[in-house]
Amino acid sequence: MSLMDKISMLMSRPGGDNVQKDDVPWWMRYAGRGLGTVGSFISILLGLINCIGLLTLNVDCLIAGIWQMLAGFVVIVCEAPCCCFFIDYVQALSDKIESRPYWNKAALYIGMSLPPFFLCLVASARGWAAGSFSLPGSFTS
Repeated sequence: MSLMDKISMLMSRPGGDNVQKDDVPWWMRYAGRGLGTVGSFISILLGLINCIGLLTLNVDCLIAGIWQMLAGFVVIVCEAPCCCFFIDYVQALSDKIESRPYWNKAALYIGMSLPPFFLCLVASARGWAAGSFSLPGSFTS
């Protein structure tokens, strides 16, 4: 038994089976979910700030803000279904997305972060919002 196998056995979840279903340790999976959840809340907040484009009659920033908020909600549904327990099909959707390969989730998150980034080029919140999706997307891949 190699040193890495011993370390992964020490880091395995107590009471869980020692045979992993994929190559990702449980703590890294939960760290990715935590980053996705925090990033989506930040994205929703910054999307709301981006919607101030309505006051300046900048329609592109308004669309980018709405896109950010909807994308943040999609990430919350995928990563933290407990935050959306009032919607019936959220758990089934989360289980389906969880069964997909990690690169699919990474591509989804990064793909959702790009349109608001390019729509509203003058917003100060665009870097934070794009990064809040890109970071968990690249972390989970």
